[in-house]
Amino acid sequence: MRGYGPLASAAVALFATSALAACGSDQTPPEAPGSSSLPVDPNKIVMTTSAVTEVGDAPAGLAADDLDGDGKLDMVVTSFNDNNVVVLKGDGKGGFAAPVKYRVGDNPNGVAIADLDGDTHLDLAVANFNSNDVTLLFGDGTGAFGRPVTLPAGKGAIRAVVADVNADALPDLVVANYHGDTVTILTGTGKGRFAKPVVLPVGNDPNRVTVADVNADGNVDLLTSDIGGKTISVLLGDGTGHFAAGVKYPAGNTPSGVAVGDLNGDGKVDIATANYDGETVTVLDGEGTGRFGPEESVAAARAPGEVVIADFNADDSYDLVVAAAEAEQAAVMVNNGDGTFQEPQAFPAGEAAAALIAVDFNNDNKIDIAVSNSLAGTVTTMLNGTGAGSPEVAPV
Repeated sequence: MRGYGPLASAAVALFATSALAACGSDQTPPEAPGSSSLPVDPNKIVMTTSAVTEVGDAPAGLAADDLDGDGKLDMVVTSFNDNNVVVLKGDGKGGFAAPVKYRVGDNPNGVAIADLDGDTHLDLAVANFNSNDVTLLFGDGTGAFGRPVTLPAGKGAIRAVVADVNADALPDLVVANYHGDTVTILTGTGKGRFAKPVVLPVGNDPNRVTVADVNADGNVDLLTSDIGGKTISVLLGDGTGHFAAGVKYPAGNTPSGVAVGDLNGDGKVDIATANYDGETVTVLDGEGTGRFGPEESVAAARAPGEVVIADFNADDSYDLVVAAAEAEQAAVMVNNGDGTFQEPQAFPAGEAAAALIAVDFNNDNKIDIAVSNSLAGTVTTMLNGTGAGSPEVAPV
């Protein structure tokens, strides 16, 4: 199984959600639904819908982890128009219990899962678009959460990630601010507390943010997809919580999602962006120095709004998957092993498929998909029946 290469920086991985760790099992993996043997063509992806779960008005961001310690992945979804975050406890088979809702800020969009206060229980960080802040919900280890705590972010807080940006072994928050053209850094001081926000400029209308070590120096770097600027902003970190000025790289038309991983097998971090108005994914090859080569275009589906990098057919090459709003689909582009990709293979989702995650929901060592459907008010979960292999998802 391929390692993460330069992405395996302890600083980057320290506070990543433990979804993959929760997927391990000593038992014989069950067969995928509708599949009794490996497909003849290993490049043919097989996805079967296991659940369509009603969650509220305009579901947006998704995250998954084992919130209650039962060895089964649970899911958390933001409900944009309800001002709620919705917790769905998983049954380990790709299904979920009735939703439990928690009030957060105005128009929550992105959500991240991590242990923010050091008590070994998983907590939530929710970016609230119209209240320009982040809501923290601290977990008790049973999958329940206490009263919300609000932290300032920036104008149009749209996505949040958790990472250790200053190498002090404490979780920090990074928030993309769509209307502010900025990211906000909230460094953790321990026990769920955070320092005053530090605001950094990026490109126009950043709507996604992710972290990686793009120059192999062991420090966390930041990347944003900038819809208005049609760019990707890359901010190199120095390991103390400070970042160099963002360097902008051209992306496609309306880059609305960003993911990182080694797509061509050279051990260097590459970038993928979902281009909403371009019906494409842009791939930028990493040079390993924090710089990226010319963009390459990969055909996707109509209105891709989110992109994730994962290995869906267990061939040790990372594939691409997008949530395509107008097509109402998830579309997988299989990697040929050299960073080039096959035509998209589409699987039905729901109306206005908005966001997507790729994890192993049923503990069979295959990467599954969940898609939030904004206009349908649902989340579609799809189980992977493509073939056996260890879970392989690029860190996000």
